Amino acid sequence: MSNRSISGELSRKIIIVISILVLGGVGGIVTFSGIKVTDSVKKNAKSSLDIYIGDINGMLNEIETMNSFVSWQLADHISDPDYISVINEKLMGYGSMVSGVSIAFMPDFYPDKGKYYSVRTLRDSKSGTIASHTDDSYVSEEWFTDALQQSKAIWSEPYSSSDVGLVTTYSAPLTDANGQIYAVLAIDVSLLNITERLSGKHFYEGSYSVILSSGGVILSHPDESLLLRKITEYSASKEDKEFMQLSEEMLSGKSGIGEIRSEKAAAIYGQVGNGWSAAIICPAEDIFGTTVRFQLLIILIALVAILVLYFVTRFIIDRTLLPITEITYLAKNVAKGNFKAVISKVEGNNEMFHLNEALRNMLKSINDYISQLRTTTAANERFESELAIASNIQQQMLSTDFINDEEVDLFATLKPAKEVGGDMYDFLRVGRIIYFAVGDVSGKGVPAALYMAISRSLFHYVSEMSLSTNSIVSCINSSFFSSNDSNMFITMFVGRLDLDTRELVFCNAGHNPIIIISPDGKAKYIQAKSNMAAGVFEMFPYEKESIIVEKGSRLLIYTDGVTEAEDVKKNQFGEDKLIEFATSMSPDTSSEVFVEKLSEAVREFAKDTEQSDDITIMSVRV
Repeated sequence: MSNRSISGELSRKIIIVISILVLGGVGGIVTFSGIKVTDSVKKNAKSSLDIYIGDINGMLNEIETMNSFVSWQLADHISDPDYISVINEKLMGYGSMVSGVSIAFMPDFYPDKGKYYSVRTLRDSKSGTIASHTDDSYVSEEWFTDALQQSKAIWSEPYSSSDVGLVTTYSAPLTDANGQIYAVLAIDVSLLNITERLSGKHFYEGSYSVILSSGGVILSHPDESLLLRKITEYSASKEDKEFMQLSEEMLSGKSGIGEIRSEKAAAIYGQVGNGWSAAIICPAEDIFGTTVRFQLLIILIALVAILVLYFVTRFIIDRTLLPITEITYLAKNVAKGNFKAVISKVEGNNEMFHLNEALRNMLKSINDYISQLRTTTAANERFESELAIASNIQQQMLSTDFINDEEVDLFATLKPAKEVGGDMYDFLRVGRIIYFAVGDVSGKGVPAALYMAISRSLFHYVSEMSLSTNSIVSCINSSFFSSNDSNMFITMFVGRLDLDTRELVFCNAGHNPIIIISPDGKAKYIQAKSNMAAGVFEMFPYEKESIIVEKGSRLLIYTDGVTEAEDVKKNQFGEDKLIEFATSMSPDTSSEVFVEKLSEAVREFAKDTEQSDDITIMSVRV
């Protein structure tokens, strides 16, 4: 059979038809390209406006979410009116966008402070310093009265401040557990700061943005002389009907695209979440100057012409490529997932023959791969199921009946790096004695988990015999060494706290130094004697130590998964940052909250970095 090229024969016939179609379709292509350019401009403009409004909403949401922060802070310090200035200064720390904060209470809320009491904190516009002072003249302020009357958070109309410039105030009522309003939060927001943060967003070279308040006041405009003017007054002065109509639609809450003939520009406008509206003004020359790039659509139209050609040349294709029918049938079956479909062998030595052979080989390869994939998937599912069961069992082994009474507050957590891990913690109470331990088995995964279970069980068993801390470690060391063909070991900190004398007797077996936090909030590491990790030397003489723990102090015991946690740049959390965190927490913080906050700080530091080691944290507050 002749080895004649089918593609060559088809090419000659198709080119003749294409020539006729293209000559008659050029006019349609030009018209169609104009339509597509216009549609593209509208879509791009809408997308740009959505991004711009999203940035504005993001900034305003930063302010509105402060309401929850203040409610939480006041709930913890409601009995301390002098702490209000601390809360205000924390809010001021969100950045230069916040120029002032006030928390004003209902009359007689703090009788000792007088009938009216509020704390106002301001930022000096020149030096950047923050200062707080009390104020009793707020009861007639609009931000206070309007928030009370409407019983909801509101944004004020913009106004000019001699220190900051253009300002708007967000005020929100604060309610107690019964839903009763007891105070109003007011945050002054610098509109100049918002404008500066958005100033770099130019969607076209000559474009600019405008922001209007809910009352139609111009908040942002390149021409500063227009600030605080009504948009309706400005549009009327331009004697531009389209501009006036556009202004009215913006104030009525609509979105769309309009024309400003006086500026030979188009305006894309929409609504901001707090009742404001925003628009992007783009010169017509910038928008339609890109039409040249869309001339490439002519190529796309040519491809459409080829599709039309398909119907014209269908008869020719059917006569020339009869074998393609069977291949099409096969492709449809494969698309439906029927990889068992059969295709007949094509005789010959042309493109159809080689394509037929390639498809037959492809089907065989796909079926072989699916068979292997099913086998591998089933094995992986069984293994993952077993790991999940092992992880659940390991978590159930950990003590969760934490101690929290008038004498001691103990809480701990363990987060393995894999499904199962090698960290452990345990504690138990024997009369007036509290035994507790934190350990870290070398390695990770299933082997480390097995040794973790052994060490936890040994600690619990030996501690019930009221042995000394060094004797407990020695027992665990002997047990590890006698059956340790894998050369694994465990670093441990074992403590014995006498609740009557507050004497802490401990033995540190190669573990991280623990931290003690005094009642005044100062934190330091306790440097212990250099004992060897358990499981290394059989007869190692472990030594114990003791200190007296002052009432109100906290002990922080942890594994190296905390200090060695890494961020994306391979920087470690480190001992200095751990001390800094411990010092920042209030001595009255419960052990559970303390542990949760430390875990959160480590996660925030690591962010998207995968956890590389098990993390265990224990807090004991006396």
